Amino acid sequence: MSKKQHSPPANVLRLRGVRHNNLKGFDLDLPLGKLIVVTGLSGSGKSSLAFDTLYAEGQRRYIETFSPYARQFFDRMDKPAVDSIEGIPPAIAIEQRNAVRTTRSTVGTMTEICDHLKVLWPHLATLHCRKCGKPVEKESPQRVWERVNSESRIQNSEVLVTFDLALSEKLSLKDSLELIAKQGYQRLLVDGEVVRIADAPSLITNHLSLITVVQDRLRLAPESRSRFIEACEQAYHFGKGRLAIRLLPERSPASPRPQTPDPIPFSSRFHCAACDLDYREPSPALFSFNHPVGACPACKGFGRVIGVDYDLAIPDRTLALKEGAVKPWRTGTGAESLADLAKFCKKLGVPMDVPFRDLNEAHQRWVIDGDPGYDSNDPANSWPKKWYGVKGYFRWLESKSYKMHVRVLLSRYRSYTRCPACEGKRLQPESLLYRVAFPRRAERQKAISESVSGSQFSVRESCSAVSPIPDYSLSDLYSLPVDRALHFVEQLATHKSALRTPHSGLAHAVEEVRSRLAFLAEVGLGYLTLDRPTRTLSGGETERVNLTTCLGTRLVNTLYVLDEPSVGLHPRDTARLVAIFQRLRDLGNTVLVVEHEAAVMRAADQIVDLGPGHGETGGELVFQGTLSELLKHPVSLTGAYLSGRKLVEARERRPVFLECGDSSPLSVGDLSPLKSSIALNKRSASSLRQPDVAEATRAKRTADGDKSPTESGENSPHSKAPALVLTGACAHNLKNLTVSIPMGRFVCLTGVSGSGKSTLVRDCLLPALQAKLQSATQPIAKASDRLDASDQSDDAPSETPDPRRETQSPIRLFGAEHLSRAILVDQSPLGKTPRSNPAVYIGAFDHLRDLFAATELAKQRGLNASAFSFNSSVGQCDRCRGAGFEKIEMQFLSDVFIKCPACEGRRYREHILEVKVVTAGKVISDEVISKQSRKRTSSQSLLSTQSLITNHSWSIADLLTASVDESLAFLAAMPDSKPAQRAAAALRVLQEVGLGYLRLGQPINTLSGGESQRLKLAAHLAEAQSRTGFQPVSPSTVPAQSDDDRTIMEDRQDACPTLFVFDEPTTGLHFDDVRVLVGVFQRLVDAGHTVLVIEHNLDVIRAADWLIDLGPEAGDAGGELVIAGTPEQVAACERSHTGAALRGDMKTTSTQEATA
Repeated sequence: MSKKQHSPPANVLRLRGVRHNNLKGFDLDLPLGKLIVVTGLSGSGKSSLAFDTLYAEGQRRYIETFSPYARQFFDRMDKPAVDSIEGIPPAIAIEQRNAVRTTRSTVGTMTEICDHLKVLWPHLATLHCRKCGKPVEKESPQRVWERVNSESRIQNSEVLVTFDLALSEKLSLKDSLELIAKQGYQRLLVDGEVVRIADAPSLITNHLSLITVVQDRLRLAPESRSRFIEACEQAYHFGKGRLAIRLLPERSPASPRPQTPDPIPFSSRFHCAACDLDYREPSPALFSFNHPVGACPACKGFGRVIGVDYDLAIPDRTLALKEGAVKPWRTGTGAESLADLAKFCKKLGVPMDVPFRDLNEAHQRWVIDGDPGYDSNDPANSWPKKWYGVKGYFRWLESKSYKMHVRVLLSRYRSYTRCPACEGKRLQPESLLYRVAFPRRAERQKAISESVSGSQFSVRESCSAVSPIPDYSLSDLYSLPVDRALHFVEQLATHKSALRTPHSGLAHAVEEVRSRLAFLAEVGLGYLTLDRPTRTLSGGETERVNLTTCLGTRLVNTLYVLDEPSVGLHPRDTARLVAIFQRLRDLGNTVLVVEHEAAVMRAADQIVDLGPGHGETGGELVFQGTLSELLKHPVSLTGAYLSGRKLVEARERRPVFLECGDSSPLSVGDLSPLKSSIALNKRSASSLRQPDVAEATRAKRTADGDKSPTESGENSPHSKAPALVLTGACAHNLKNLTVSIPMGRFVCLTGVSGSGKSTLVRDCLLPALQAKLQSATQPIAKASDRLDASDQSDDAPSETPDPRRETQSPIRLFGAEHLSRAILVDQSPLGKTPRSNPAVYIGAFDHLRDLFAATELAKQRGLNASAFSFNSSVGQCDRCRGAGFEKIEMQFLSDVFIKCPACEGRRYREHILEVKVVTAGKVISDEVISKQSRKRTSSQSLLSTQSLITNHSWSIADLLTASVDESLAFLAAMPDSKPAQRAAAALRVLQEVGLGYLRLGQPINTLSGGESQRLKLAAHLAEAQSRTGFQPVSPSTVPAQSDDDRTIMEDRQDACPTLFVFDEPTTGLHFDDVRVLVGVFQRLVDAGHTVLVIEHNLDVIRAADWLIDLGPEAGDAGGELVIAGTPEQVAACERSHTGAALRGDMKTTSTQEATA
């Protein structure tokens, strides 16, 4: 009976004593077959629960079901720190991290669409001859009969069925003819005449390698069909799969032995009889660019080759040749080549004092290519008689590439270019000869034929008057956006009868392709192409592609664990993503999502909220239940934000003046009388009266005789207020945009996923701004980082030419003179080494080491700042080399990491730890002491709270073990120390972005995604404040009690104005973390800077001063400026998906407020 009581209930995943990382040993029961969302503050333990516990245990148990032989190929998977887990199914993790870095992995291979298409293509496509372009098919005897009878000139005529037979060099002609006669053949075709074999030797005067044997002679009539087919079978057998049908002309007295006309060739194999070209039997490997059989031999299936980029060799063409236009010839051994060039320029009259771009085209080519016919192996055609050119210089460097410094030099001027052999299509030429006609093409040609029947125009002339519909090779299909590829496959399945046969293999494969393409479109990735390399996908795109793969497998009774799948998704696309989750759940799976998106939480069957704080103050189970219960929960911070009890506060919007055409500027401040009725920031349904806002705006403009600029997006470059105005933006899917970015404002760039936001910023705005500001030369990237523009963007390039782009103007930028520089904060990873920590990354560690080096004991021992670095051999522990732990390699078990017994995990030598910084007086207030006591336990920190109370002397190891808040309190007691105040200034930025709970020495590879993003933001802010003359706050200010009115940078309003560009900064952030982040943005703008954020988070969108909404859809249907204006104006726009999301969120919040 007791055993029955302890057995787990059905359909429940039971966890007991979960204590992995910062989790506090709580118990949790999760229902199976449900959509569960795990949420909480950043660093509260969500990933530790979802991935390090649930997924790790589900994967470990699944691997244990394998045989011992199979398990030896897997790394040992240790059990997570948990007392027990019962009822867990096999687990699949779908993360944002993409471990594949090769361009061989594409969206098509990742979703297994390519695997199905390479099997389907030989059955769907038709081979076309590379020479004549005609279809090449296997022609059976039945097919030969049908083709011959379709020729009106041959019907009811007498024909010869012949085949060619190769003669052996070892046999004489007489012996060969005797062997042919023994097979029953009596006639040959010699010089177009039918002769008997016995008479052939006298007629054949030249040595022949082939002779034509007559298989049969018959008249084409219905009664002779079986005889004709039998003759063709025999001719195919002896003719090695080839035969010819020859029409016998009528005999006449004038020509008793007429010549036979040209033969009609046929083949039972893939052979173009007309061109006499053989083709191999198609196989799936022929259509795979990852297989040697199908890959392009030039680029090995990569679609690109690496070579010298002459735009890198001559980067600034405004320079003259003598001024160093050729970059590698400015210094070092390259200066000799510049002297050589000067000699030949003088000889040929090529000016060296004219900018390179102003030289005529012939002279430019001569400088790069050298003299025609230059050959380094021919003394008469090489230096010093002929000029070798820039290309010759690099060829010489290639010959010296066995030297390391030469390889380094070459890497600076190399880049990837499209393969000239396959033109980036990856497949070998024979694979591209297999093409499928678009299903509607046959119908169109038939209609054309019927329309011109009986007319004086031919079908060919009629077809030429209509725009052709091209055939598709497999590479062409891969290059289509997912939406168009899905349409093609659906049309193909409708028109191909073989694909409609139930339970056939072809029908099943086509359905697999169709379903996976449909899944990609449903999750908002319809703008991607199947040949897009996965290494160029963002984290959110990678996760959604992986989700599509899981949907295609149709697994059941599986635990799916997803990490922030809504990253980079517009609210419109998030709704599609939720439908996918529900479909997975309805299949009988359990879907566990680590998420902060409100729309996903509202759709969840159950919500698990962890907290209540970050890091060591988190790890507790705050709430578990349904959404309606969460909205009423008194403790849950998530419930407070979802119910509207707590808000991401938005301050009064700054006025934006943009002058459009002849109209007067519209100021948002002019709408102040309606401020109480249109306060979108307060998230009240009654306050959202967008028609009133729009009507008031239109009324004001009508009274002034103006036209509204917001929906047209045609902002004039001459703004009344300072503004960045970008014109002619037409990269990828952008439609020749003109965009105005108000200066000194909080601007949000939004739009549906794939509408062109990243393209606008990365490929248009930032390059143009860098050119305007004439910023310092950036470090030369490796060739692997200089990808094609189509690989770098999250927006697929348009496949069809847009007439609006034919007259596109070059990109022009106005207003850059108001900026000093631009900083991009993106989602690239921080690093993987455990030796890097927040103090090192933020730049505070250098100042902390200076602080310890300035002590009296350090000076007496001759210890400089480098001695206090655990990466320096002077101060690091001899045994662990500054790692703080030792690695014990196990032969049959996982490697074990133990605390270094020499330094006890403190990383430094003993004499370094004896150097301490002593402060006078009480360091931390009683309130902070009480707060820290609740945060920490002795097992979680080497520096206990009690030591903070009584010990005012810290070693460098003690400081690295302390949190940012504790360290700031310690440093505040040293107001006269410049190193201490410099370190405090950098650490205070961490506190401002909500990372005050991090330990200074915590390895950055242990940070969560949200923590990593904010740490990167803090590093840029710390760098910015160091450039602008930062003045630290008063040391009497308690860091833990930071005032909301205190700015990050207390610099002058007009000092070094900077454009900060943030790419999805709310990735992995809770509502409360978003509140802190928005406060950082606002204080940056208050300091005189401009903040441009690419974002979909509605809280950030509401807080912005100005919105730029791109769309209206993704891919080719996007790239337009839908509306630019305030959040109120965007919400009033019916065409904007962002406006619809703002209106819908207001209604949802209002309903939940009433429910709560």
